Amino acid sequence: MSTNNIYAIDQHAAHERVLLESYISLWKKENVFSLDRRCFGFIVRQNITIKLTSKLSNNLMQVLFLDLKNFGVVVESLNSSENVALNTFPVSIPLCCTLPQKFLSLISRFIAARVDYVNGRSLDPDSGVLFLDAAVVLLLQTKACRSAIRFGDPIKLEEQSKLLKQLLQCSQPFHCAHGRPSFAPLLKVIHSKNGLCLHQPMP
Repeated sequence: MSTNNIYAIDQHAAHERVLLESYISLWKKENVFSLDRRCFGFIVRQNITIKLTSKLSNNLMQVLFLDLKNFGVVVESLNSSENVALNTFPVSIPLCCTLPQKFLSLISRFIAARVDYVNGRSLDPDSGVLFLDAAVVLLLQTKACRSAIRFGDPIKLEEQSKLLKQLLQCSQPFHCAHGRPSFAPLLKVIHSKNGLCLHQPMP
């Protein structure tokens, strides 16, 4: 930000951005996708069904289940061999959270990639991890939005100052987790020859 400008700050969008980057930073530090870790994850309390892209034998299905468990994803077969229920996920999924179709699509693509790996069609041990990572970020965006200061909530001056400093330290301070601008230039301050400050609307 330029010190010669006055900005309007969206406190909800700003706090949402700060929280999101904090959550992602913690997530990366945990390195939860390491294959050295086992049996982690949060219990899913929603009924989430994922359709498999191909049928698997019972033996391959068990191999797949063990493979997914390495990533904090626990599934179980339903009556149909083409569907599995998601029981555990690397980050918490709020019970009241309505999951977007994009999340389900990402999980489906992740599992499909892991099916290719256990089938031997892919030799990449990290096959599909980008889809799972994207699904995690999607949930963290929702968490940040729900946890952030609401628009119009009163916050003290010191809290405002702290939030602004945190925002300026973010890697992407210009927008919230969902792309809405976190701040916008409002006025330009011009110093005249007699030392007075004149305020003009930004073009």
